[in-house]
Amino acid sequence: MRKAQSAWPRAKSFLPYSDGITEPENDYGEFGEDRLIDLVRSNRHLPLERISEIVTSAVYEWIGANEQPDDVTLRPRASTLT
Repeated sequence: MRKAQSAWPRAKSFLPYSDGITEPENDYGEFGEDRLIDLVRSNRHLPLERISEIVTSAVYEWIGANEQPDDVTLRPRASTLT
């Protein structure tokens, strides 16, 4: 019997997030996925909890005094893949 293989690459962590992370806007546009990816990549040497704090802080800085109509949720998890 063949073992099923996933198309997903193996990773050390998984970073589910709500659209409240990428969609907040200011005068420069949306926070965006590219900004999220850059933040995570540049801080990947840190613990997941600290990365979450950095990203959440960056989102709130991006929003500034603007009202945020959506939740800002980020739930980093360590991979359980073997």
